[in-house]
Amino acid sequence: MVTEILTCTKCRSTHVSWNQTVLKQLDLAHRSEFRVILTQKFACDIRVIHLLRERGLGNSPTRVLKQLLPMAFPETPEPAVVPSCKWLLSVGNEHGQILISVLTAQEGAGLYMMTAGLVKKYQQAGVDPPVALYVDCGCCTEVGETKLQARFSGWPDLTIRLDIWHFMRQLALGCTTDVHQLYPVFMSRISACIFEWDAADFALLREAKKQQLLSQGLTSHTDDISRHLSREELALHCRRRTRGEETPTGLLEELLQQLIGSSSNDSPGVPLLDRERTKHIWRVQRKHIKCIQDPPGVSLYIRTGELTKGGVRLPMFRCARGSTSLVFPSTPQPLHTRRAYWDTVSLPADWSGPAGYAP
Repeated sequence: MVTEILTCTKCRSTHVSWNQTVLKQLDLAHRSEFRVILTQKFACDIRVIHLLRERGLGNSPTRVLKQLLPMAFPETPEPAVVPSCKWLLSVGNEHGQILISVLTAQEGAGLYMMTAGLVKKYQQAGVDPPVALYVDCGCCTEVGETKLQARFSGWPDLTIRLDIWHFMRQLALGCTTDVHQLYPVFMSRISACIFEWDAADFALLREAKKQQLLSQGLTSHTDDISRHLSREELALHCRRRTRGEETPTGLLEELLQQLIGSSSNDSPGVPLLDRERTKHIWRVQRKHIKCIQDPPGVSLYIRTGELTKGGVRLPMFRCARGSTSLVFPSTPQPLHTRRAYWDTVSLPADWSGPAGYAP
């Protein structure tokens, strides 16, 4: 309770009083909570007075305290139900395997024991260690080795890569707001600057979509098949690969230069990108262009099945890119220490490919 002491100028007696400066800063609803009877030396909550009136005479302070603060403990909760196999499969890999799971308050030196134990498990089992690790931070450094390289020192040939989704999110921090009208288009353009589709997979999906539209009698929609491909279909049936180091750097610089300024304003006149913040972010993040490239000779996709569409059999793929994903050399099947951000695509409804872009 915040009060001030008032002193009578005649009798010099003191009284406690509310601090009006504090009360005036509160709204009426909170002011009504300050219901206190003030006397010369003490102040008492009016709810206590009401309680005494209800209980009558002879109530001790302990009895009043128990009425105000009841010490009731809930019953012991029932044991949690053991998760089903479906739940375990949803947090493991495609084989239902969970290598290791650690719950920590924050990332720090305590994770050395976890990584050392993981390396030891592979050594004892005589299994080839992974060749690539996707992370959300701590991927590279200009001098010396990173903390992750030190933690996985038992795997000297391990390649550490930055998860591309986190790289894209870092570039998106230059946006004035994520509810901007051009924000979805901006994210899809970043994705197109970094990735290119596998030509064979893309052509097979186009042919399947064309045959599906023809079977439905939609012959007028076969002029531009790309407009009828959803991002879910692309992510499921087409593999992607990074464009190398030089091409994404040039495309991203061109994209940012085009969108910095009044040309990217929305209808109320709000720009998409903050000029100074975007320039600073790009200066810092462009060094990670090398770090987001696909490791050479490593297959990041596994074939999970087939699907027939328009009479054409389409393969279904799953990608191993994602934060905290381990990729192995012998069988390209990712084993995850926690659930990964699967490789996704973000394309606007009217997407037809950026200028100069071909799968």
